[in-house]
Amino acid sequence: MRTKAESIAARLAAATGSEVHRTEGPAGVRLEANLPPELSEAAHEIVLSAIAEADAYGHERTEDRGYVWALVHETPNENPAAADTAPGVANAQPSEGAST
Repeated sequence: MRTKAESIAARLAAATGSEVHRTEGPAGVRLEANLPPELSEAAHEIVLSAIAEADAYGHERTEDRGYVWALVHETPNENPAAADTAPGVANAQPSEGAST
């Protein structure tokens, strides 16, 4: 069975066509997915549905890119074997002093 973070990450990867970056920290699991310049209405609905299941979420846009993020309050390494095999999900280690 997938954890909530894995389920959200899989749907974000499928909807955006981009790799989802996963960072685990004291606040939980943070997921980030780059948004393509154009997103179909169906993909947009999938993204909104996926991030709505997170405990916190948001959207950031800079001059050169946009991305969505989702924070899931899970115990880090709750299911480490599944995190390594979830399609479209990249595991990243939080940097020293990084905030979520």
